[in-house]
Amino acid sequence: MKNKKHKLNLDLQFFASNSEIINKAAVNTGGDYGTSGLLSPADAESFILMIQDESTFLNRMDSENVGRKKGSITKLGVGSRLMRNHEEDTDGITGKEVAPVIGNVPYECKYMTLGTSITEEWLEQNKAKGNFEELFMGEIAKQVKVDILDLAFNGDEQADSGDPDYEFLKLNDGFVKQIRAKGHVVDGATIAEGKFSKDMFYALRRAIPQKYRTSKFKWICSDNTYTDLCEYLSNRPTSLGDIAITKADNSITILQTGFETIPNFPDDVIIYADPKNLKVVYFLTIEHRKTTEGKEAIYQRKRFYATHVAVDFVIKEVNATGILINRGDL
Repeated sequence: MKNKKHKLNLDLQFFASNSEIINKAAVNTGGDYGTSGLLSPADAESFILMIQDESTFLNRMDSENVGRKKGSITKLGVGSRLMRNHEEDTDGITGKEVAPVIGNVPYECKYMTLGTSITEEWLEQNKAKGNFEELFMGEIAKQVKVDILDLAFNGDEQADSGDPDYEFLKLNDGFVKQIRAKGHVVDGATIAEGKFSKDMFYALRRAIPQKYRTSKFKWICSDNTYTDLCEYLSNRPTSLGDIAITKADNSITILQTGFETIPNFPDDVIIYADPKNLKVVYFLTIEHRKTTEGKEAIYQRKRFYATHVAVDFVIKEVNATGILINRGDL
């Protein structure tokens, strides 16, 4: 394992919370995964729970564990405005039964690998070395969780090869790219002379067919966008302007819709969607390998680890998603 680009910075201050995560998930981290290095199905599912647990937005999106790396997810609906008058002793339904709307959303989970290493000296001096494997898995799950959420929105298989994060971004297509390609797109440059304003939210909401809009929709954006919104509102002589600078949590709503801020989210776009319409698909075959052999391990007195997790990001109903691009400055 010569490529050690992605390493974890272990810190004992994190171990207490990691232990809690491990205890909840009950992952077997004794290091005996057989010759293949595969986690058992139960441990693989528990590892996924560790990724989902205590997360901010991952836990609010939909997720599914699948046993095949490639396949399709079924979506089921029955339509709307289908109720009819009922008359006693009269069959008014025959020939008018509702046919369920069944569709398939394809997925293809793609592996991403987290490589780490730990020195033997650190292990010798670490007071928690007795249950180190257990604690270490919590650190790995934490980093995988951060990267999955980042990739879920920012991934782009056609990313510019000159981008410093190219190797990461090219792993999979995220929701921003998918919605821009197939969802409802609103160009902020054509609204209010391209200046960030409330009119952009009206336009984005109207872009979604009315039958899909529910109270579960959220404005999904970067923290910079949310901060700019607070500044925009605070400059207005209204009660909402006061709320924008006095509320301790993200409780500001626009059109009765709350906000979700995502780390590393692009500043020039806003997504309008139901988080449960965005799904993370996990392939249950998860590998966690380690080695203390080989020239590097011997010469550097290190243990090397690699965790391989396969995921995909799918939108169940892309027609129920919208994105504002070119949101503009204040």
